[in-house]
Amino acid sequence: MVSDPTHSPQWDVVFIIVAYEGDRWIPQCIDSLQASTKLHCLILLIDNKDNHCLKHVPGASFSIKIIKTPHPMGFAAANNFALMSVPPNARHVCFLNQDTISQEGWIDACVAGLEADSNLGATSPVIRTYDDGDWDPGFTDIFRKQAVFPEKGLNALAKEGSNLFPVHEIPATAMVIKTDVLKTTGPFDPVFDSYYEDFDLCLRIKQQGFHLAIVPSARLQHFSCSATQSKQAQIRRARWILRNRVIYQIRENPRQRAVFFLRWMSVEACRHLIRSCLGTPSSQPFNSIIWAYFDLLKLAPRLISARNDSQHWAAFMKEINWSQFAAEPCRKI
Repeated sequence: MVSDPTHSPQWDVVFIIVAYEGDRWIPQCIDSLQASTKLHCLILLIDNKDNHCLKHVPGASFSIKIIKTPHPMGFAAANNFALMSVPPNARHVCFLNQDTISQEGWIDACVAGLEADSNLGATSPVIRTYDDGDWDPGFTDIFRKQAVFPEKGLNALAKEGSNLFPVHEIPATAMVIKTDVLKTTGPFDPVFDSYYEDFDLCLRIKQQGFHLAIVPSARLQHFSCSATQSKQAQIRRARWILRNRVIYQIRENPRQRAVFFLRWMSVEACRHLIRSCLGTPSSQPFNSIIWAYFDLLKLAPRLISARNDSQHWAAFMKEINWSQFAAEPCRKI
């Protein structure tokens, strides 16, 4: 570990890892990551809440900079907070969850895919469960909207070598993005707090004319929902997922914002409440639904109007002085 590693002359990848009650996860996350590659990498380790192991994290092969948030933040806000410390000479940024185990060469393969295709904006490895016993649920979700599913399934996809597999979205579990692309699209939108902020960023990447891809030869393991183990956290998570799914789907259909919003606030709200009362499979807690739709009502002026939405986004970008960050050129390695 060095006092201020951001002054290094060059970085292949800057990893942003948000540590939230992460003592169980961080040591193995860092150890496996450092053992997985010989690329010149910097880790921005964000001390977001109740982490006691960070001062003992060894920087064996990477430089590590620990940054303390002023208060506990949601996933989107904490990553944005870290982004402002990314040095301008970083070629790629990787958002990486604390509850991951790296397999050898995964980041190398993701970076190689990005550098081989100028039209590719971001990549992700294939993601397994933490014990490597199955596919990560969040990873399999990204294929639901695919027009073309891997013909022989995910197991075959993971054996296809280094070929890229195009997708509509990639999760922020391990999202590797070109820094220049990120400067164009902007950071995560804090309106999401947590969940769907990664898909919203993917939407902006595509709007800028770039593509997204899974790298089948790259492999990572992930413990899903490590930060939502308590009952209270699970209720909060259900609230965020429901409200944020609505926000994301409204943005996906910009010409029908009002129609989508009214449908969600009437038909879909009733459907969710009825399912919750009946206790049907995959239904959300009643309190989560009520709070989610209350949140959406407060956001109604922004969600219904694309103009208002754009103004809120522009105000946020000005508040964090993103234009200054984006103006810094990335230096060739």
